[in-house]
Amino acid sequence: DLLRYAGKVIQEAVDASCVLWQDGLDFLKNSRGFNLKFGHTETIFPLLFHMGLLSEPMVQGVHRKDRQFFGDITPLGGNLAIVAMQCPGEPGLIVEAFLNENHVEMPNCEAPCKLETLLEQFPADGCDFVKICEGSGSWWSEITLERVAGALVMICLADLIRRCLKR
Repeated sequence: DLLRYAGKVIQEAVDASCVLWQDGLDFLKNSRGFNLKFGHTETIFPLLFHMGLLSEPMVQGVHRKDRQFFGDITPLGGNLAIVAMQCPGEPGLIVEAFLNENHVEMPNCEAPCKLETLLEQFPADGCDFVKICEGSGSWWSEITLERVAGALVMICLADLIRRCLKR
């Protein structure tokens, strides 16, 4: 998470995660059973932003005690589960979200969150992966070995401090 605070969230990654989100919504709409996808922090974090589950501004200077999270949103074993269910007396499918096995409310979707509401919020025609990728290109030039090394040093220091604070 320090990489997000020391740098910035890459908007192209957030926009491109719509493909993964649309695939999940399409599966919930048309299928039963389960659809497993595996990724890493750089996949889950932008997806959470795209879905609106992260709203805190990612800026430097925010003390870790004052921010919404510190390393627990996309830990090594981080996971996101979206479950659709048919409830008695409710028309359509109800959707629940779980981040790292903890229930989270879907933004802008009043509980019980209906799949139809999510499909209206995230229309499939608003997700053009090719267009998103063609519009990018500038962010790669901002990545340097010095920035990556600096971020890794910050991560190691943060981990050391966190371990010391737990004692």
